[in-house]
Amino acid sequence: MQQPITFIYDPSGNRTIQITGDIGNPGTAGLVFEYYVYDASGNVLSTYTRTVVGVDDFEENHHYTDELVLNDRNIYGASRLGTKKENKKMADRNFFV
Repeated sequence: MQQPITFIYDPSGNRTIQITGDIGNPGTAGLVFEYYVYDASGNVLSTYTRTVVGVDDFEENHHYTDELVLNDRNIYGASRLGTKKENKKMADRNFFV
């Protein structure tokens, strides 16, 4: 089954977040958030991916892992010169709900 995709836009019409997964019921399939960071001119500066996945620990606690990764950064001069692929883990955590 294909995961639902939700988009969130800022007041200027720029996509700021793409959410893949069922927001109301993340379960073990989890949620993937793709964040878009813009400069004042509306150019995409970087993208991040946050993955939240439920871990089946066979207990009553709902255990989740949460990871934030910097995907890429766009390089600008007078115009966009290119993209630097990063794939750099910025943060991770485990939590119980």
